[in-house]
Amino acid sequence: MRNKWSLGIVSLVLLAGINNLFAKDLITSSVSAQSRNNIPFSLEEMNVDKLDTILRDAIPNIKSQSSQWRFSLKGINLIVIADSRANRMRIIAPITEVSKVDGKQVSDMMTANFHTALDARYAISKGLVVATFVHPLNSLQERDLISALNQVSSLASTFGTSYSSGELLFLPGGEGERERQIPSSEDNISI
Repeated sequence: MRNKWSLGIVSLVLLAGINNLFAKDLITSSVSAQSRNNIPFSLEEMNVDKLDTILRDAIPNIKSQSSQWRFSLKGINLIVIADSRANRMRIIAPITEVSKVDGKQVSDMMTANFHTALDARYAISKGLVVATFVHPLNSLQERDLISALNQVSSLASTFGTSYSSGELLFLPGGEGERERQIPSSEDNISI
C-alpha cells in the first residue's frame, strides 16, 4: 500500500512540475470580439448589474424591482428574473392557463421543445403554460441574452401555430434531421 501512495505522490509532483514549466508561458486576457449581429462578445462574467444595464439599454419602458424586470416585446409580456446567489437567470412569458390546453397542444409543445424551440422551451409553472429560457447567470453573454429574449417572445407568440422560437428550425426528415434558417424579423431586439 505504501508503494502505491508513494508512486501516486511522485506522479503528482512530476505532473505539477511539468505544468509549471508551461505555466510561465501562459498569457491570459479577456476575449472581446464582434458577433455577426454587431453585438459585442466577451467572456466577462454576467452579473445582476450588467444584466440590468443591458436590459435598460435595449428595452424602452422596462419596469424593475430588485432582480426582476418586466416589459413587453413584440406584444408579449416578459419577465426576467436573476438570482446571483444561485447563479441562475430565467426569462418567462406567460401564455395560457394549463386548464385551457388540450392533449394535442401538449404534444405539439413537447415536439417543439426538441425541433423548433431551440434555446427557449415550453414549460408549465403555477398553473400556466409559459415560454422560458433558463441559464447560469455568470456565463450568460449579451448576445445570448438578446437571442433568448427574441426566442422566448417568438415561442409565446407562435403557441398554437408553428410553436417556433423563430430563428432556426431542426425539422424531422429523411435520414436524420435537416436544418432550415428562418429570416429574422425586423422587430427583433438589436443593440
